[in-house]
Amino acid sequence: MPDPVGRPGPALRPPHGRPAVVIAGGPRVSLELVRKSLAAGDFLLCTDSGGTVAVRLGVLPDLLLGDFDSLPPGDARWLEERGCPRWQFPVEKDKTDLELALDHLLAAGAGDVTVTGALGGRFDHSLANLNLLSRFEARGLRVGLDDGSERAFLVRPGEVARIEGRPGLTVSLFSATPRCRGITLTGFKYPLSAATLAHGSTLGVSNQLVAPAGTVTLTAGRLIVVVADLAGT
Repeated sequence: MPDPVGRPGPALRPPHGRPAVVIAGGPRVSLELVRKSLAAGDFLLCTDSGGTVAVRLGVLPDLLLGDFDSLPPGDARWLEERGCPRWQFPVEKDKTDLELALDHLLAAGAGDVTVTGALGGRFDHSLANLNLLSRFEARGLRVGLDDGSERAFLVRPGEVARIEGRPGLTVSLFSATPRCRGITLTGFKYPLSAATLAHGSTLGVSNQLVAPAGTVTLTAGRLIVVVADLAGT
């Protein structure tokens, strides 16, 4: 892969352990999530046309990264005139802008990363972004996706994933490994107790929350949980 133009210096790397938010170029972005993250002081990284969201909010990202094949020229000028740090890659490359952004955050020692603008739009991009959850978890970086109406995250053995929301909230489970074992669900319409879910199985699709909060646990494997507020779409 060709080298990018320049490299971010120490000032453009989040302090070790600092949470980060990435605004990707997808059509569905949670502005509420971005505002809360800015208020909390999280490191803000925009990939390509994700910079348009920053322009709309009137904020400067800590870093703008990508090949910039889809960032409108007017938005690019707005960010450049205000001194937004920019790390440009060639259009012809072996990784998506989002994977490059996560590579950078991993190398910088960032804390948990939340990506918005990574679901919806092109199906191939959404699928690739979901696959990044397990890829980066295996490398030591926790990544979640959240577009406001849908979110996806990975659950590991020994963790208790607590899901809160209105009754009827749709929750689906997918095995990111050949098998997930010991899956137990509480607070759902279709509870499970020490169940096994194979990769590619649809057993975990379209469950519903029936309590103020539900829990998801497992004993082996890696489980992708997708929470969708279909009533809000």
